[in-house]
Amino acid sequence: MKQKLTIYTILMCFSMFLKAQDAHFSQFYMTPLLHNPAQIGVFKGAARATANYRSQWGNILDKNAFRTVAGSYEAKIQVSKDDYMGISADVLGDQAGPANFSQFQGHIGASYQKRVSGGGKRGRYKRSRNDQYISAGFQFGVGQYTMDADKFWYSSQFDDVRVDVDYNAASGEATGTYTSNLFANLNAGLMWYALFDDNKSLYIGGALNHANAPTLRFNNNFGSNEVLKWRFVGQIGGELPFSDELSILPAFVIQNQGQNQQMMAGAHLRYNAHDWREVALRAGLWTRISNFNADGKHVDALIVSSVLEMDKINIGLSYDINVSKLNAVSNYRGAFEISVQYIQSERQRRNKVICPRF
Repeated sequence: MKQKLTIYTILMCFSMFLKAQDAHFSQFYMTPLLHNPAQIGVFKGAARATANYRSQWGNILDKNAFRTVAGSYEAKIQVSKDDYMGISADVLGDQAGPANFSQFQGHIGASYQKRVSGGGKRGRYKRSRNDQYISAGFQFGVGQYTMDADKFWYSSQFDDVRVDVDYNAASGEATGTYTSNLFANLNAGLMWYALFDDNKSLYIGGALNHANAPTLRFNNNFGSNEVLKWRFVGQIGGELPFSDELSILPAFVIQNQGQNQQMMAGAHLRYNAHDWREVALRAGLWTRISNFNADGKHVDALIVSSVLEMDKINIGLSYDINVSKLNAVSNYRGAFEISVQYIQSERQRRNKVICPRF
């Protein structure tokens, strides 16, 4: 009981600190709009709708588990023979820990994809090689945070005899539900990508999220004002073929926000039998390295993942195996994620945009 209460307290304090940090998904390849606006419209199709769900620490916090949901919609518009524009809308909701610390963010965005090399004749079954694009994108939106201070407990309420919290004891601290101001948010990003063959590609990108560094102020002067700090994102990846059926998709993503840094690296193996429905299967292993409040970098999770690619629907599943210092209590259990994408095919097969797989 004492050990579980300790971890419960740590996670509660962690959720309070999150007021100036962003939520994240392990399936970053299924949440491109949360990382780089330059990825708006960078997919094979005319439109794409995505839904994501993440649940973490359910084995410890039960109904107070950290939960994150996100949804997005993108459409692509051809503006010239080889150039395209993408438009998007996305929302995110996140609830962290027993204090119901919640955030909501919503954005609209746009990108422009400019071909810088390649082109030429494109047939029905064959296209030119070495097509390269530069994509630039931005997002503008709003966000808001809330928390329930009635769910907090303090040292004055801890009973040393029972080794438990007496919620009926007076805390002498502020109580009630607190809501932040509705703040504006601006993100911008760039990406270069090249497609050398159907299963051979490379991309490099970077983004600045919260470029306007919005200030969070809670009602009734609860706590101090917090700045939603810049979040820098860098990414590199691609696809390398072993054969016509088998390829590997390595990727590396680094994010910095204030004193906190997170890196993810790994790869998916992709198998496509090239049947008439073009069903493909991916399976992969990833590692996440983090530091929290400048306490040193450490591997906090190993992530096993899979993606089922069908004609118009992609389904992603992943599980975070907790290998941080919390594993003594978590028993190596971490987070579960599921993502679903629906992609509408392009009506015209000629001159369609060329994109890498992420």
